[in-house]
Amino acid sequence: MRHTLVVVALLVTACSPTPTATPTSTAVSEPPATSTTTTTRSVDPELGPRRLKAAALPVDTFVTHGADQPKDDKYGKWNVVDMCGGVRDPGKYTSYYRSWGSDRISAFNYVHRFEDTTAGEILARIADRARTCASYRHDDGSTRAVRADTEMPKNPILSGIFGYCEEFQPGAHVCAAVLSRDNLMSVVAVAAKGESADVHSQLLEIVPTAIDAILKA
Repeated sequence: MRHTLVVVALLVTACSPTPTATPTSTAVSEPPATSTTTTTRSVDPELGPRRLKAAALPVDTFVTHGADQPKDDKYGKWNVVDMCGGVRDPGKYTSYYRSWGSDRISAFNYVHRFEDTTAGEILARIADRARTCASYRHDDGSTRAVRADTEMPKNPILSGIFGYCEEFQPGAHVCAAVLSRDNLMSVVAVAAKGESADVHSQLLEIVPTAIDAILKA
């Protein structure tokens, strides 16, 4: 049985107060995931913005779910992740954000480009935090249980990939995947009513497309 997806916006970072994305109807949240290690690539100020956008999920990713175009499609700066307090002092970085919504799906993708560190190093910090944070109190007042190390496909070219799920409301979950390559990180999140395993399966349908995008950027 298909569940109507409600997505999780990853929080907006402190240096740029912005709205926490809260999509469709029944449920709103904020997810993130994380991973392992990384290799560096020098930051080219001109290529940077183009790589950010190129690493995002394609605009037509959710056409079969009734979302022909992204609701949001823009550069900016948002929190790397929100789970368990997020990432402290990630250094200088910029972001690109796309979100999709229809009566059948809601999804978000944040791509971050780091200038003071590698995406793999940030990913490892997120993973460590998720593994030691069984639950946390979110800014919206909810207490969220965290399940770290959800199954993710492996790719030898990626420097890291990490997944996790949160129960953000009774009977509703958000699952996220975080991918790293060089100084780029892609965070893909999907939320829905239903069991964690069902929402995780929805996410896994999207992850191969996210991997392909970040590897081509």
